[in-house]
Amino acid sequence: MPYLWFPAISGRVDTVVSGLPGSGGRTARPVEVSGTIRPDSYLSNLQLALMLMAEARKGP
Repeated sequence: MPYLWFPAISGRVDTVVSGLPGSGGRTARPVEVSGTIRPDSYLSNLQLALMLMAEARKGP
């Protein structure tokens, strides 16, 4: 039985970066970077997917 799971991936980073140009010259400012990747985006670029499962037992 095939098992399919296609998650969407999202993330957000908040940080303070110094040396950015601002109103008073070069100062430290907060920067927010966020992004989302949906299954249609990464599945179109997928070259190979592989999942293995094995089980071994010894004796009766």
